[in-house]
Amino acid sequence: MMKKIFTLCFFAFAMVLGTQSATAQSKAETNEKAANTAKKLQQLLQFDDATLTQVYEAYREYNSKTATIKATNEVGTEAHKKNTKLVQDRLMSSMKNALNNDALYNRYLIATDQPGAKVDRTGMQVRQRAAQKK
Repeated sequence: MMKKIFTLCFFAFAMVLGTQSATAQSKAETNEKAANTAKKLQQLLQFDDATLTQVYEAYREYNSKTATIKATNEVGTEAHKKNTKLVQDRLMSSMKNALNNDALYNRYLIATDQPGAKVDRTGMQVRQRAAQKK
């Protein structure tokens, strides 16, 4: 009887460790994806390192919450649509605060094909550079 209890406890402990390593790997992937996106935007929009940190945090939060939505909501359901819109709105708000400049934020909207961008000659140039880098 004692051997069975020991085996059960060992199995439960192994499951907890496995879950933690999968979560850690997922967080590392989320952080790496956010860092890559922030660096690409910095090259494209040419903002400083303080802004880079804020952009990284915005995308880290966005990627993390998007992964949670995909894991907890079935695609196409009302809950999925609602939560996805909330996360997208939060990203846009965070980016507007991080970029802290209407012209720079507008260039971000154009470069990422977001609605609400005001296209002018400068904006068209940003979009052309973005298309070339893809």
